[in-house]
Amino acid sequence: MAQSPRDFRSVAGRFSDQQAKDLLLVELKYLILTVAKKIIHFLSMTDFLGPLRVIEATLNKNMMKSGYMYILLCADGTYYTGSTTDMELRLQQHQNGEGANFTSKRLPVELLYFEFFQNVAEAFYREKQVQGWSRKKKEALMSGFSTELRKLAECMNETHCKNR
Repeated sequence: MAQSPRDFRSVAGRFSDQQAKDLLLVELKYLILTVAKKIIHFLSMTDFLGPLRVIEATLNKNMMKSGYMYILLCADGTYYTGSTTDMELRLQQHQNGEGANFTSKRLPVELLYFEFFQNVAEAFYREKQVQGWSRKKKEALMSGFSTELRKLAECMNETHCKNR
């Protein structure tokens, strides 16, 4: 099961500064939507603020938008990891050179792997997590080799308890 964006603090040290900033932005947007939804729900319980239910429904829709994390194989053999709310449209954008700058220079691309998430914020979080992985670890994920994936995730530092 995917971690919610609220769990990112426990692994934030694994990410680059930019990835950590991106995760903070996701968390902030999620918190703002959550608080706004609760305030509007509370206010809409009064008779004179009934129209706020329309705003509440919009917030619910945005918070519940599903998403995908995906891995593409580029023409030069590199992997590209991304996330989207519309897989078909995003793949078409990549193939037309309208996707990421990285893939536009490495066409054509091929979809190798994807994961579905109930919330787009979770898909974005997973994208940032997988982007930091080695090629071998991504290949273990795509192949479904959970044992190999766990092995690749283990710390290999000399000071790690398993390496003493």
